[in-house]
Amino acid sequence: MSKKDITDLVQRLDAFEERLGVRIEALSAFEVKDEYSDDADITVRGELHAVSGTNLANDLQLQISVYDAAGRVIQTDIDYIDSDSFFGFHTFEIKCSVAPGLAKKIRLVPKPS
Repeated sequence: MSKKDITDLVQRLDAFEERLGVRIEALSAFEVKDEYSDDADITVRGELHAVSGTNLANDLQLQISVYDAAGRVIQTDIDYIDSDSFFGFHTFEIKCSVAPGLAKKIRLVPKPS
Protein backbone atom coordinates (compact mmCIF):
# COMPACT_ATOMS: atom_id res chain seq x y z
CA MET A 1 0.00 0.00 0.00
CA SER A 2 1.34 3.44 -0.94
CA LYS A 3 0.14 6.72 0.58
CA LYS A 4 0.60 10.09 -1.15
CA ASP A 5 -0.16 13.47 0.43
CA ILE A 6 -2.34 15.43 -2.03
CA THR A 7 -3.56 18.15 0.36
CA ASP A 8 -2.22 20.79 -2.06
CA LEU A 9 -4.90 19.72 -4.60
CA VAL A 10 -7.77 20.75 -2.29
CA GLN A 11 -9.54 24.02 -3.09
CA ARG A 12 -12.03 25.64 -0.71
CA LEU A 13 -14.61 28.19 -1.77
CA ASP A 14 -14.47 30.91 0.90
CA ALA A 15 -17.58 32.69 -0.41
CA PHE A 16 -19.68 29.55 0.10
CA GLU A 17 -18.33 29.07 3.61
CA GLU A 18 -19.06 32.70 4.47
CA ARG A 19 -22.58 32.50 3.06
CA LEU A 20 -23.37 29.47 5.25
CA GLY A 21 -21.66 30.83 8.37
CA VAL A 22 -19.00 28.11 8.55
CA ARG A 23 -15.28 27.73 8.04
CA ILE A 24 -13.29 24.64 7.11
CA GLU A 25 -10.00 24.01 8.90
CA ALA A 26 -7.33 21.36 9.55
CA LEU A 27 -7.59 19.92 6.03
CA SER A 28 -5.69 16.92 4.78
CA ALA A 29 -6.05 14.79 1.66
CA PHE A 30 -4.32 11.53 0.82
CA GLU A 31 -4.34 9.12 -2.09
CA VAL A 32 -3.88 5.54 -0.94
CA LYS A 33 -3.19 2.83 -3.49
CA ASP A 34 -4.01 -0.68 -2.33
CA GLU A 35 -1.92 -3.39 -3.96
CA TYR A 36 -5.05 -5.53 -4.51
CA SER A 37 -7.05 -2.94 -6.48
CA ASP A 38 -6.63 -0.94 -9.68
CA ASP A 39 -8.09 2.15 -7.98
CA ALA A 40 -6.78 4.44 -5.29
CA ASP A 41 -8.85 5.79 -2.43
CA ILE A 42 -8.85 9.55 -2.00
CA THR A 43 -9.63 10.62 1.55
CA VAL A 44 -10.27 14.24 2.54
CA ARG A 45 -10.41 15.02 6.26
CA GLY A 46 -10.91 18.19 8.24
CA GLU A 47 -13.10 20.15 10.59
CA LEU A 48 -16.19 22.23 9.88
CA HIS A 49 -16.63 25.07 12.42
CA ALA A 50 -19.50 27.45 13.05
CA VAL A 51 -18.23 31.00 12.49
CA SER A 52 -20.07 32.26 15.54
CA GLY A 53 -21.48 30.30 18.42
CA THR A 54 -21.84 26.55 18.56
CA ASN A 55 -24.87 26.00 16.30
CA LEU A 56 -25.64 25.71 12.62
CA ALA A 57 -28.69 27.48 11.23
CA ASN A 58 -29.50 24.54 8.91
CA ASP A 59 -28.40 21.04 7.99
CA LEU A 60 -25.40 21.06 5.64
CA GLN A 61 -23.60 18.88 3.15
CA LEU A 62 -19.87 18.88 2.53
CA GLN A 63 -19.17 17.79 -1.03
CA ILE A 64 -15.88 16.84 -2.61
CA SER A 65 -15.53 16.87 -6.38
CA VAL A 66 -12.43 15.31 -7.90
CA TYR A 67 -11.22 16.64 -11.27
CA ASP A 68 -8.80 15.23 -13.83
CA ALA A 69 -6.19 17.18 -15.85
CA ALA A 70 -8.82 18.16 -18.44
CA GLY A 71 -11.01 19.74 -15.74
CA ARG A 72 -13.63 16.99 -15.85
CA VAL A 73 -15.37 15.85 -12.68
CA ILE A 74 -14.38 12.21 -12.27
CA GLN A 75 -15.77 11.45 -8.81
CA THR A 76 -17.83 13.04 -6.04
CA ASP A 77 -18.97 12.21 -2.53
CA ILE A 78 -20.85 13.93 0.29
CA ASP A 79 -20.86 14.10 4.08
CA TYR A 80 -24.07 15.21 5.78
CA ILE A 81 -24.04 17.41 8.90
CA ASP A 82 -27.18 17.49 11.02
CA SER A 83 -27.69 20.88 12.66
CA ASP A 84 -29.51 19.30 15.63
CA SER A 85 -26.49 17.22 16.65
CA PHE A 86 -23.85 19.84 15.71
CA PHE A 87 -22.02 21.44 18.63
CA GLY A 88 -19.35 23.93 17.60
CA PHE A 89 -17.47 21.82 15.07
CA HIS A 90 -17.74 18.62 13.07
CA THR A 91 -14.80 16.39 12.13
CA PHE A 92 -15.33 14.87 8.69
CA GLU A 93 -13.84 12.21 6.46
CA ILE A 94 -14.99 11.90 2.85
CA LYS A 95 -13.70 9.12 0.58
CA CYS A 96 -13.95 8.21 -3.08
CA SER A 97 -12.03 5.98 -5.48
CA VAL A 98 -10.26 6.96 -8.71
CA ALA A 99 -7.41 5.65 -10.84
CA PRO A 100 -4.05 6.40 -9.17
CA GLY A 101 -2.58 9.76 -10.17
CA LEU A 102 -5.72 10.84 -12.05
CA ALA A 103 -6.84 13.48 -9.52
CA LYS A 104 -5.48 16.94 -10.36
CA LYS A 105 -7.88 19.11 -8.32
CA ILE A 106 -10.29 18.49 -5.43
CA ARG A 107 -12.97 21.03 -4.55
CA LEU A 108 -14.49 21.00 -1.08
CA VAL A 109 -17.81 22.83 -0.97
CA PRO A 110 -20.31 23.31 1.87
CA LYS A 111 -23.91 23.32 0.63
CA PRO A 112 -27.33 23.64 2.22
CA SER A 113 -28.93 20.27 2.76
